[in-house]
Amino acid sequence: MRLEQALEEYKRRKAAGARETERVRRDFERELRKILKDVQKAIEKLENREVPKNIDERLKRIVSAEKGKYVSALKKASSNISTMEELGKRLPDLAKLHVDHGKYLISVFEKEVYRINSLLKSLSELYSQYTQAIEEKVVEDIEIESLLAEKDRILEEVKRIESEKKEQEKKLRAKEEEIKELPELMELEKLKSEMERLNSKARGIEIEVRSKVAKLQKPVKRMRLPDAMALKLTEDSSIALEEPEEFLRFLQRITPELDKKYRKAAEWLLDNLPKKIAELEGLRKSLEGLEKSRHELEEKVGKRKNELIELKRLIEEKENELKQLRNRLEHLEKELNESLAKLEKILETKIER
Repeated sequence: MRLEQALEEYKRRKAAGARETERVRRDFERELRKILKDVQKAIEKLENREVPKNIDERLKRIVSAEKGKYVSALKKASSNISTMEELGKRLPDLAKLHVDHGKYLISVFEKEVYRINSLLKSLSELYSQYTQAIEEKVVEDIEIESLLAEKDRILEEVKRIESEKKEQEKKLRAKEEEIKELPELMELEKLKSEMERLNSKARGIEIEVRSKVAKLQKPVKRMRLPDAMALKLTEDSSIALEEPEEFLRFLQRITPELDKKYRKAAEWLLDNLPKKIAELEGLRKSLEGLEKSRHELEEKVGKRKNELIELKRLIEEKENELKQLRNRLEHLEKELNESLAKLEKILETKIER
């Protein structure tokens, strides 16, 4: 049987079941009213009976008190019951009455209490018969149509989000190509290359100067000069770059005392250090200017790259939404299969989707 036909047949049986259920309810409620009427008569009969005078005085007091409580509780528990559902709610209270109040009463008013208990038992049996009859008539609720509607809605949502994701991915690719062609990006690469060249040149000068200074550390140490610059020189060869003027004055004093192999290094420093320092200062000044330009260019490029980051974030957001929707679709499919199995059982036929 096709699903559409199965659903129509299910609705027909569901409606028929509802009508039968209503008929059953009316029949049982008619019987309920009869029994309740008998219960009220039995209560009134017990209420009107006087406690015999020829019983033990203590028992008489207990029975009198219990009778009043029992009658009052019975009236309260059995009043305002007009439907089987209300009966089902009150049955626990009615059943509890015999346990709470019937013990002493039954010894004096046996006939009346047994009559009431018999009627209460009839109410309980009536409710059991009612629930069984209703179960036989009621057609189980199956939410296939609502599940199919939700599935269609989610599939449309998936389609929409996938379309939005593709559009964002297209924008992302275009933006990546645009950034690759940015003149600022090309300029930035040239700038970084030039900065690396100047840094390399500055490092070369520093290494050259420090290697010459390093050659003097050993002889200066042996000279044991009581001079702060002598100590600084033996500890760190970069002192010539950090304090060039004081270093050169110190070098002029000690050069005549140096051996020939060390004097050559000292003379090179005396002749070349001022030029090297000036060259380093020029390189550093150029690097400062380039660094400023690099920062400005990176800010411009960074703004464009932030657009890429935002697009990637939006794409990831769509991917998460799709993942959640597909998980929901899996659950829906499982619920649909379970509902279809129930429908096949109800209709006793195989259903094609």
